[in-house]
Amino acid sequence: MRAGTVTLWIAIWTSAVGCAARPSPGVHTLAVNTYAFGIFGGRAVDLRDVCGATPATRMEIRRRGLDYVISAVSLGFYMPHEVRIRCGVTAQ
Repeated sequence: MRAGTVTLWIAIWTSAVGCAARPSPGVHTLAVNTYAFGIFGGRAVDLRDVCGATPATRMEIRRRGLDYVISAVSLGFYMPHEVRIRCGVTAQ
């Protein structure tokens, strides 16, 4: 029982903390918050403002483990997201 509890807490912690690696150059991260299950809030991201004259090669909308926890605690009222945009480098 004790080992299962410890394993559960380790899984929760690692999903909440995530990878501590720094993003590579040309990668921009923006926070986008939505409300009421994503119906309200959010924002439009203009890639020209982020990348300038260089083209955007990749755009991802991600949710980390901690974002899921926050969404569950707020019963879906507040839902944070992360938008990652890669500019001027080849997509991988």
